[in-house]
Amino acid sequence: MSNTATATTTGGGGPGIIAAYYFETGLEGWIDGGSDCRWGQSGQMAYEGVGCVMLRDNSSSSYSSSPTLDLSANSQVTVELHVFARSFEPGEDFFVEFFDGSNYQVIGNYVSGIDFPD
Repeated sequence: MSNTATATTTGGGGPGIIAAYYFETGLEGWIDGGSDCRWGQSGQMAYEGVGCVMLRDNSSSSYSSSPTLDLSANSQVTVELHVFARSFEPGEDFFVEFFDGSNYQVIGNYVSGIDFPD
C-alpha cells in the first residue's frame, strides 16, 4: 500500500532529501513486518513504475519499518508517503510512527472513510 516514501529536512543538518524509497526493485532496506507485508509489482497501485509495498490486514496487524535514519542533526523533518488504499473496510486504519531512540510516537493516523475513501 505504500508506493513511495521520502524524508526531507529544513533545519539543523541543512535542507535536502535524507532518504527516498521507490520500491521498484524490492523493499530497499525496509523490514518486512510478517506475512501481511509484501513487496510486489503492480502498475495499478505503484506511484512510479511498477513496484510497491503491500500491507494487508489478514491477521491482527501488519507493518513495515524503514531503514534507520540518523535525524539527530535536524530540527525538522518532513515525511512524505504516497499511498494507494485498497479493500479497506470503513473505520480500518493505518498509522505512521517515529522511533526517537527510546519510544515509538504516532505522527500520523489515517482512517478509511474519514481520511481516504473506503
